[in-house]
Amino acid sequence: MFFWYEMLTPLYFLATAAVVLLGAFILGKNSHSRLHQFFFLASLTWAFWAFSEFMQHTLAGTAGADLWVAAEAIWIVDTAVSLHFILLFVKSPYLLASRAPRTLAALYVPAAVFLYAGYCTDAFVTAITPASFELEGLTAGCLVVLLAYLWSLACATLGWLLSIRYMLRTPAGAERRQARLVAIGITVPLISGFSYLASDTVPWLMVFELPPVTALWFSLFVGYAIWKYGLFVITPQTTADTILSTMNDGLLLLDERNCIIETNAALTTMLGCDRPGLIGAPADTLFSNRPETANILSAIRAAGSVSDCETTLQQRDGRPLPVSLSGAAVRSDDGAVAGAVVILRDIAERKMHENALLESNKKLALLSSITRHDLLNQVMVIRGNLNFASEDTEDAVVRDRLAKCDAAAALIQQQVEFTRDYQDLGQQSPVWQNVSSVVAASATAFRGMPVTIHAETGGAEVYADPLFSRVVYNLIDNALRHGGNVTEISFSVRHDNGCAILRCEDNGQGVPPEEKDGLFRWGVGRNTGHGLFLSREILAITGIDLLETGSPGSGARFDMRIPEGNIRYGET
Repeated sequence: MFFWYEMLTPLYFLATAAVVLLGAFILGKNSHSRLHQFFFLASLTWAFWAFSEFMQHTLAGTAGADLWVAAEAIWIVDTAVSLHFILLFVKSPYLLASRAPRTLAALYVPAAVFLYAGYCTDAFVTAITPASFELEGLTAGCLVVLLAYLWSLACATLGWLLSIRYMLRTPAGAERRQARLVAIGITVPLISGFSYLASDTVPWLMVFELPPVTALWFSLFVGYAIWKYGLFVITPQTTADTILSTMNDGLLLLDERNCIIETNAALTTMLGCDRPGLIGAPADTLFSNRPETANILSAIRAAGSVSDCETTLQQRDGRPLPVSLSGAAVRSDDGAVAGAVVILRDIAERKMHENALLESNKKLALLSSITRHDLLNQVMVIRGNLNFASEDTEDAVVRDRLAKCDAAAALIQQQVEFTRDYQDLGQQSPVWQNVSSVVAASATAFRGMPVTIHAETGGAEVYADPLFSRVVYNLIDNALRHGGNVTEISFSVRHDNGCAILRCEDNGQGVPPEEKDGLFRWGVGRNTGHGLFLSREILAITGIDLLETGSPGSGARFDMRIPEGNIRYGET
């Protein structure tokens, strides 16, 4: 066996150079990536292990050989670093901020204990072979080394199983091929460890324990993965830092207690503070309204995600910054919420434009109101004088002409008064409105009439302009004005071809066929002709279409076709 060691001694040096160069190459690809950093660190420990073997055989029989025998104990540290690298590669949830301290303690504390115990018992300054582990020759040093080997094998087995599971769970493609090569790459080191313990009874297994064989095997497969599939060059892990640094939106990565794990440059710019001061802080402390933010973060956990929730960040200088918050829960393998990803978009400019538009609309509405008031006053003067002139003349022709002038003035008055309703259209943002509540509120205006008004909408809520209540009122009023002997008006919800339909129908005489074409046009109708026109315009703001689908003689039926996403179901 030792003849093989002598022949393969040059491989030790070759393994050292190959592994170091590979690690340096990977680190150079992205020196800021933790995955790259730990691969480089694992490569250094692998290389140092192989080099210590090279120096042992080169200096065999001299005092210097004992020093390298002791240095060979680096394999204990290599075990911890390599498993740490595997945990990073498979994106283990045990490296999340809340679990990382316990995970890292389980990795590195045993390694430190074994190293300390090994040097205290001279276990690592004496060459130990599997034959040393016989019961009659078992010393404290041998026991320490044996326990260290068993712990190392357990870690290597765990890393191999994690790699296999990750490979099986990863969708087919380059990333699965990468995972397969990593799993194969750590297979020989794993076999090497087991073969070392068995080599006393099966001597030829000793060849699999050779550091150059295991190191070169790992380097070969990882190197091939780099060349063929871009391992560690373009992966979610390696590109994460680039993605985060180039995002215009602020990013918060939160643990299960909603404390900050990571941020990006955009968020620190928004807040005007440094990143290190944010790590570990509760996320709600960044916002002006902490209870509101706590409710949003709770909603992320309960619903799985939220979108476009407007809130306000508190900048370092005390100024509020309006932002749009969207977030999604991050779940562990067992389905438990392990944290959340929160995206914050600066909407200060948008809010500034919205406020400017709102202020402009208010001024236009004020101007319109003043102008309308003055116009109506003048129309009243005109109609009053026309009435006086009609009373002052006995000429039938003049009276007829005066009556036509008064009718025209009355129409002008109606149209000017209609602008009072129309000016409020779209002034406020759409809101969710419970249909049953809106119908019940509108029905109170017709309480004294012999009609039953009811809604069977199952707690439906519609996303519409705040003037939606005016639509419901207009539909009820239209039925009672033009439906004949209407005694019942009902509202209901149904679905047709993926579209929700809010239906208003009555038991009156229906709409004559000749009137259907112009039903929603301005000025068409028996009275002002504005109610249905205004109703359609109000609904159109949120993409709701209004149609009359009834049959003459069977009552009028108005269908409001609501787009997907603009209807939901709350409490009945």
